[in-house]
Amino acid sequence: MSTGDEAIRQYYARGCYMNRNGRFVSPTGMVRKPNLSSRGYLGVTVYIPGGRVRKMLIHRFAAFQKFGEAALVPGVQVRHLDSNPGNNRLSNIAIGTASDNAMDRPKQKRIASAKYANAQRLNPTIKADTAEKIAMEFARGMGPSELGRKYGLARCTVKNVLRRVSIKALLAKLKEKV
Repeated sequence: MSTGDEAIRQYYARGCYMNRNGRFVSPTGMVRKPNLSSRGYLGVTVYIPGGRVRKMLIHRFAAFQKFGEAALVPGVQVRHLDSNPGNNRLSNIAIGTASDNAMDRPKQKRIASAKYANAQRLNPTIKADTAEKIAMEFARGMGPSELGRKYGLARCTVKNVLRRVSIKALLAKLKEKV
């Protein structure tokens, strides 16, 4: 259980709630002014046991108010049906999978996002000397994940490079250098 989930349960039990306009209301009836996160989500500062301060995302609180514990199950995402992270009205909040959440985005944004992701995954052209360096370091014991981080490649790309390089020839070169 995360501290965020703990704070949501605690503040709901204290009597906080979301009003029909999607605003966070304290037990005294005061509407709390939200903060804006870097990703566009609204949150409020809350105090949790032990004197710790935490930002609680309002849309997660709204989902808990609407769906109960189902909103806090690991893997469940809170969805804004209109794709507007600032609209926290209960009628605009749903829960679902990451796939459901992605499908809430407008079609144009989904297509643009997919094109960008595919462009990032395209295999770069790897020069022979770089492939040789990768294979040499692999022969010395460095793993594909480490090599990928070092050379800015996906682990599967490193594995493909290793399949294409003659390991026997590289081992012979390695022995010559030692």
